[in-house]
Amino acid sequence: MSQEKFKTTIGGQALIEGIMMRGPDKDAIVVRTKDGLHTETMPRKKNPPKSWKNLPFIRGVFNFFDAQVVGIKALLRSADLAPEEMQEEPSKFDRWLEKKLGSETFQKAIVGIAMCMG
Repeated sequence: MSQEKFKTTIGGQALIEGIMMRGPDKDAIVVRTKDGLHTETMPRKKNPPKSWKNLPFIRGVFNFFDAQVVGIKALLRSADLAPEEMQEEPSKFDRWLEKKLGSETFQKAIVGIAMCMG
């Protein structure tokens, strides 16, 4: 009962408040905005069959850098689309810590504990 395993050609990357998916034919970015979801789809450029970019070692190097460039562009685009975070009011516990320890004392205590632990 040997079944052939299905191999997918789709990959993805987490973005700021969203996700990027890369398929064989196109890339898609989905980002959660204040108004709902914002979706962008871009076609992928394919290398010609006789291109030097299809040589085994060079293809891997080219694909690695291509993935880095596309990933950074998608991350920057999602940062532009993602809503700005609103400043949250400190919790009751945070206010108590600030009142009892003070910010400078608290920072010194944390550094001291970290140094003792290792």
